[in-house]
Order: sequence, then structure tokens, then C-alpha cells
Amino acid sequence: MALYLHVRITVKADQVAAFIKAARKFLETRFLPKQKWELIAAFQATGANYFGDLAERSNAAREKHPLEVTFINVWRMSDIVDLSEIMLELSEFGPYIDLDARVTDESQDVALRVIDSDSNGDAELIKKVKAARCCAMVRHYVDRANLAEFVVNFGALVPSWEHGLVYCGTYQNVTGLLNEFWDVWIVEPALDLAAFRAKLSALVVAGGKDAVTQAFRHSIDFDKDGPDDGIVMVEPAEYWTKP
Repeated sequence: MALYLHVRITVKADQVAAFIKAARKFLETRFLPKQKWELIAAFQATGANYFGDLAERSNAAREKHPLEVTFINVWRMSDIVDLSEIMLELSEFGPYIDLDARVTDESQDVALRVIDSDSNGDAELIKKVKAARCCAMVRHYVDRANLAEFVVNFGALVPSWEHGLVYCGTYQNVTGLLNEFWDVWIVEPALDLAAFRAKLSALVVAGGKDAVTQAFRHSIDFDKDGPDDGIVMVEPAEYWTKP
């Protein structure tokens, strides 16, 4: 089973152009592909998203940090991964040093894709996401007692939920918070964060008393917390789609 590195990066607004330029130069070196890594998604957050916990900002938080932009990269790593060795090499690699100089904060988690979409592996997923205009990343914090319940029942529900949405898989952390899951969806550009959340809620409610839906509702504590524990609306990053 492939491992993925989920990287969240904060860049000051006045450094975004320089960051994108440096990211292009770094990707052109193929440093990580030579290590058998592949960039399967690169996003830029849109609207009122932020790095700290990747949920919508409160008004106070927006006023405190108005000039930050979040980028999110997802790398499929090689089967044999020595992160410490790769990071050491990167720390001495000029194009990466230039890229890193534009970054104000960064967070990394290793993850597994625990629920697949119907796509034909990563190649088809990359094609779909690169062509998308708008995507959503949906976070779930699942109680440890409900992990299997969440994965099994969500996987069974997804095919019935793709109404104007394209599901691209669910990832679970294997470092950091191990009960943190992220779904990736391609959505209609007209959907903002609130409208997308309302649509997810409606899909869960529409299942009524169906046993699978009820088990899923229980696994995410839907009646108390709603359909998610944070949503970030994103678009494919320019350094990924326009090399």
C-alpha cells in the first residue's frame, strides 16, 4: 500500500509569486521523482481558508492574519522511504533552499489512502484533479473506537453521493493525529464552503434510517458535529498545472 506525504505550507501574500516561481524551478529539477516520488496533487487554498487548522477563519482570525496563503502538496512516496535522508539532502539542495526561503510555516503528515475512488489509480486521479477548477478537502476527526465503522460505511456510501461532485479518495494519517482523515472532492466552482457543507449534510440526511447511513452518522457523531471537522476549498496550484 502506497504512502503519501501531505504537506501544508503557509506563504505570505507578498511572497506568493516568488514561491510559485521557486516551486516551478524545484519541480523542474525532478529531485523527488528521481527518488521515485510523484506529486499527485498541489493545491492553493481559496477564500477564507488558513493554515492553522485548515477550517474557515473566524472574523478575528482573519483580521489577525489577513495576508497569508496556504498551499497543499500531496506526494506519493517510494515503497522504501528514508525521510530523514531525503530531508537532509534537500536541506543542501539550492533550488529547495530558495523555495523554502519563501515559506513562513509548514506541516507534514504521512498518510495512507484508505478509501479509493473509482479512478484507475493515481494516474487517473492526477488527470482529473489537474483539470478541475475547484476542489474541497474535508477533514474528519473520528473517535478511535469508530475508525473501522467510518471507513467501511463511508466507502459504501460514496457512490450514491456523487451528484455534481467527484470523489477522489480518503486519506488517513499514519503520523501525527492517527484518527485524522481527509477526503478530496472535485466540486462545481459555484459552490462555496457553506454551500458545499450544506450539500454534504443533505446527502447524509437523505440516507434516513438506512443502516449504512446510520452507522456512518454514528462514526462521525453527525447529530452533534455535522458532516465534517473542517473544510478547505482549494484550486489546483499554478506551479503544478502550468509548469
